Amino acid sequence: MRETESAISNVNRRLHELGGERAELKAALADLDAQSQRLDRQTGAQQNQLARLLNRQFVGGDSDALKLLLSGRDPNQSARNKYFLTQLSRAKADLIQQLRTVAAEKKRLAEAARERQEQLAEIERRQQESRAQLLDRKKQRLTTLAAIADRLKAQRREITTLKRDEQRLAKLIEGLARIAATRKAAPK
Repeated sequence: MRETESAISNVNRRLHELGGERAELKAALADLDAQSQRLDRQTGAQQNQLARLLNRQFVGGDSDALKLLLSGRDPNQSARNKYFLTQLSRAKADLIQQLRTVAAEKKRLAEAARERQEQLAEIERRQQESRAQLLDRKKQRLTTLAAIADRLKAQRREITTLKRDEQRLAKLIEGLARIAATRKAAPK
């Protein structure tokens, strides 16, 4: 009985610990989700900026540097155009690098979220096992208590029977003692 009580106490404590771990993992998953959403917004903004730059270059009629140099226009204007095209190309390259960095970060976050989900699933599995063990222990405890109660009832019945037998024996002895006393007292 004491062993069963101890086991139930241990399982309850483990369930409480698992609940704490589960809450921590859920908070970590929520944090990873928030970071992922922030990266989604950042990626969207960077993609829009890159689209505007590309649109301005191709749809707006910006030409590449070689074409401008070979056109025979004013060399100063060509130099300015070349400088701006270089800046535009750097801006595009920077945006593309930022997008790559954000994509790598999102991949890392997705992997971390997947690992946390696996940990959470494992904790939930262990919680279910612990609950099943707890139910088994409680059933064992109830079975043990029922067996003890049955034994107590049987012992009480036996005690009652023994008391009745004792009273009958006491009366019988008393009766025999009276009979023996009357025989002694009777003249021979």
